[in-house]
Amino acid sequence: DLLEQVEETEGIQRRGLVLAALTKLKQVCNHPAHFLADGSALPGRSGKLTRVEELLEEIVAEGHKVLCFTQFTAWGDLLLSHLQAPASGWTASGSTAGCPAGHGTGSSRSSRSGTGPPFS
Repeated sequence: DLLEQVEETEGIQRRGLVLAALTKLKQVCNHPAHFLADGSALPGRSGKLTRVEELLEEIVAEGHKVLCFTQFTAWGDLLLSHLQAPASGWTASGSTAGCPAGHGTGSSRSSRSGTGPPFS
């Protein structure tokens, strides 16, 4: 059990266990499929994803665009694939590859210039 491991461990190893647990918790909060990394379907399994979709509908209906950032490239890949699926009805583009500070991706540049899709 994780809690037992944390209680039995000291120093930097204990901090590493706590950090690993927090990372897993963040993944679960994103979506179960992100934590499980099992390739399972996204729709209908996450209140957070449902809310993101609701917000996207409102924002795009107002004529605005969305630029989404995430700490996890794996979650960015899942979200982008979900939004690009024909059944989603969204027009989305993006890149989940990291980039150096101060260098926007092509998606962020096209979003700022107004040439990109509503969701980047």
